[in-house]
Amino acid sequence: MKFERKGIKRKIIVTLILIFLMGCSFSFGVGYSKQITAWFYNIQLKINGSYVKLTKEPFVYDGYIYVSIEDVSNYLGFDTSWDDNEKTISLVNKGFPYNNTNYSYQYNAPSYNYPYVIINGKNIKDMENELNTDYENYTEGKEDLEFEYDLTEKSSYIKLTMEGQNFKKYSTEWKKRNEDDFENFVEDIAEMIAHQFNKDVNVYVNDKNSKSVAKYEYDENKSKFSVKYEYDDDMDIDDIEDKLNDDYKEYTQGSSDLEFKYDLKEYTSYVKVDMEGQNFDKKSSKWDDRDDSDFRDFVEDIAEEIYEVIDDKNVKIKVLDDDKERVAEYRYDEDDEEFEKVYEYDD
Repeated sequence: MKFERKGIKRKIIVTLILIFLMGCSFSFGVGYSKQITAWFYNIQLKINGSYVKLTKEPFVYDGYIYVSIEDVSNYLGFDTSWDDNEKTISLVNKGFPYNNTNYSYQYNAPSYNYPYVIINGKNIKDMENELNTDYENYTEGKEDLEFEYDLTEKSSYIKLTMEGQNFKKYSTEWKKRNEDDFENFVEDIAEMIAHQFNKDVNVYVNDKNSKSVAKYEYDENKSKFSVKYEYDDDMDIDDIEDKLNDDYKEYTQGSSDLEFKYDLKEYTSYVKVDMEGQNFDKKSSKWDDRDDSDFRDFVEDIAEEIYEVIDDKNVKIKVLDDDKERVAEYRYDEDDEEFEKVYEYDD
């Protein structure tokens, strides 16, 4: 699969410089320690196109990738030494390819028996900039599709919006894309974001008029990518209702799961949605113990699912308990593309 990528050489140079900065296996003086949660993805390292044999497995922690500098130094022909008094790692080359050059780095109190080097790390804005540089074009259809990217961090996931720049949802550019290959293109992006931030990723693809053409999800824990929606001329209100009853029948982020059945009605200027609770009363702990912010994200996703198919109408959502009593109301404004809480029951 072919992607247009720019600025890669700069990133590789920065990576190689940083690789020399930290980490080798020596005994240390007084330092400090802490427990961390690290993620292992069978990460491999290449230098100039050749794999480096790693004796210690790289890992991801706090948005950074850590690689043992001892392995890298040995591969590049450097001897490493540790000065415990100065807390300094020294790298001295043994010959090719770096002649008569010494590298030293002032290293503060280490946290591990063998420290690792940070080779890259990104925040939301860094990742957004990288996507806008490296993934601006999808080139495997009849016509190239151009995108701008926007990343937003939600309570339980990362929301990625891919704003199309040169096509409409009804256009041949979108219809003539290679569907499987485009899904692979999006999956690569979603997987990269999920691994970087250790969160699920919801991907919304819009056309040049900000009309929705597709939605995808990446489950970080299961490493699973799924297609939630792709624009199809034949979808109608009944299809959406069936989809909601299949995909959104349970909300699972509270102390107890909330179960729903959906009923949709289409009016002149809006779509009315009844989320009929199946297993809770509005005064029960099941409702009270939900995660408020995450539940709103759940309902917002439902509103956007509807807007993806019927994109010229507002969406009004009423949440009912199992006695058909109102427990919440929300609204999605089509013109402003804004979701808001209207009412939530609170004892």
